[in-house]
Amino acid sequence: MPFSALLEWWNFIFALPLAIGLILVIIVAVSGLAEGGSASDDTSHSDSLLSDGEEQGTDESEGLLGQMLSWFGIGIGMPTSLAIPILMIIWGLTGIIANNALAPFLRFPAIYAPISSVLGLSAMILGGRTAALAFRRFTGDDKPSAVARGGLVGNTGRSVYRISGSGGVANVKDLFGNIHRVECRVLEAQEPIPAERPILLTRFDYDRGIYFAEEFPLEEGASFSHQTLPEDSEETLRQQQGGH
Repeated sequence: MPFSALLEWWNFIFALPLAIGLILVIIVAVSGLAEGGSASDDTSHSDSLLSDGEEQGTDESEGLLGQMLSWFGIGIGMPTSLAIPILMIIWGLTGIIANNALAPFLRFPAIYAPISSVLGLSAMILGGRTAALAFRRFTGDDKPSAVARGGLVGNTGRSVYRISGSGGVANVKDLFGNIHRVECRVLEAQEPIPAERPILLTRFDYDRGIYFAEEFPLEEGASFSHQTLPEDSEETLRQQQGGH
């Protein structure tokens, strides 16, 4: 294919992302982002951005956005700085190859370019998720870290700052051991929880996007893991979920 053909709009929409993706991959490789910067740390950071958005946002569309990104492999194991260039390369290569394969049969770019676009999106979903899962398995980080809004109810953690009826922050571990920093409150009848105290998340306010916590002393040396909710917390949670 001559270079001039790549400048035609039906090829350019694929050639430009392909070129940018290749440049970004080279930059990532040269900068050592995937090694010295620790890919696993970058993965945790990108995942935490998604989970924090789900936990702190009050709009249901945030959870939908996270699900849509996960279709392309973003936020499920591979650093975002590496996932986006790979997706751009997959889109570009698939589109250009599809255009060349369809052009002799369909003749008109207005007909085969949209078909190539659909094939490109399909390849991004398949290739992106496959690459992310392979990367996660290769790096040994095969624990999913994104959780649904309210998905940490019943998990324990430790208060970072004082938790009262007006504000508070805690670090909470999910079932896989991933740490999530969440905004939380105590119920009006409860005393504030000082910083650096073990806590239990008992319910989630979907309207405000915040958790409610109570102090939950653990035996010394016990690890933070999923715990059974106290009976009153279970009843409160059932009543709260019944309203949504």
